Parts: sequence; structure tokens; C-alpha cells
Amino acid sequence: MTLDEPFGRQPQPVRVIVAGTHPDDVSFWKRELMRLAQYKGDNVEEGGTDHGNAFIIYPGAVND
Repeated sequence: MTLDEPFGRQPQPVRVIVAGTHPDDVSFWKRELMRLAQYKGDNVEEGGTDHGNAFIIYPGAVND
């Protein structure tokens, strides 16, 4: 039996960093990307370094 059994490989958290030259554009796209991930059903958590421009997506399990 491998670690992937019985449900196969499960998605791992992904850290997203939004960078740009204008703070308003960075904030807009950060909110939009977070909203899209939440709409898809994943959990999203703001956090990390990078002056608040990072967030983490925790994907749902494959068998959900």
C-alpha cells in the first residue's frame, strides 16, 4: 500500500503572492483570486509575509 491509497493523491495547500507596481491593482487582484478560490469551494486564508499580498488556498479533498 502506498501513501496515495486508498483515495489517491490529495491536493496540498498553495501559497499565492500577488505583486505589482500599484497597490490598488494588487489589492483588487488579490481579492478577486481569493473570491474565485472560495467560490470553487476551497478554503482561503490570508497570511504570510510579502506585505500582506499573500494568501493560502487549502483545496478540498479529491473524495469530497
